[in-house]
Amino acid sequence: MKKIFTFSLAIILVSAFALAGFGCESEPSSPTPGLEIGSETTLKEIIGSADRADEISYDMHITGPDGTKVVSVVYVDGTKMRQESEIEGRKMIVLGDSTASMYAYYPDENSAMKIDMSDSEFADQVEDDPYAMLEDVVGSVKVVGYETIDGKKTVIVEYTLDETESDVTTKMWIWEKHGIPIKVVTTNAGYGTTTVEFRNIEIGNIDDSLFELPAGVNVVDLESMFQGGFDPSMLEGLVQ
Repeated sequence: MKKIFTFSLAIILVSAFALAGFGCESEPSSPTPGLEIGSETTLKEIIGSADRADEISYDMHITGPDGTKVVSVVYVDGTKMRQESEIEGRKMIVLGDSTASMYAYYPDENSAMKIDMSDSEFADQVEDDPYAMLEDVVGSVKVVGYETIDGKKTVIVEYTLDETESDVTTKMWIWEKHGIPIKVVTTNAGYGTTTVEFRNIEIGNIDDSLFELPAGVNVVDLESMFQGGFDPSMLEGLVQ
């Protein structure tokens, strides 16, 4: 159970913080200098001059290999984040501060799971700087094209990770002006293709209360569960 939760939370946080920062100027009239189709470069070079903003919100659309679609609403303010999703009819909200505590909150059951990010293996999977996080994903990428999506000029890059069982290839559409991905397509030879798209991007005016649990929520501390303090009754309301 711990490994499954770790993997799921990591994906949520990486997706959310990958978009945390940009300004509001006009689109550039030409591709980023030096980025020729077929050339090798790094994500750091592409996103190095990006404008940033502390507060940002957007809709994240995920389409899985089997065609299943999940739409999440995401809010980010510095290291604080909130992601609202509905999976198989069950609403889940991930919220909190990546440098302190994060929660997987189920409003219909008035319950939540807590992870202490300041003293946890999960803390290594979240960085304050989203651009540094992207750079950690891969050392170099190949420029494969350019495309304008929803009025945003993007450079398309591709890279492949060699794994034990199969090759995983990722294609990323990076907004040239702000250096953030607005579309990511990952293909695993053994599992199929997953597409993530970021839409309705807005800046500012996020209420701080969005990052806090409501009063009276039943909270289970996962650190206690996996350090010898597990009590089956702690899962009441969380497991359906």
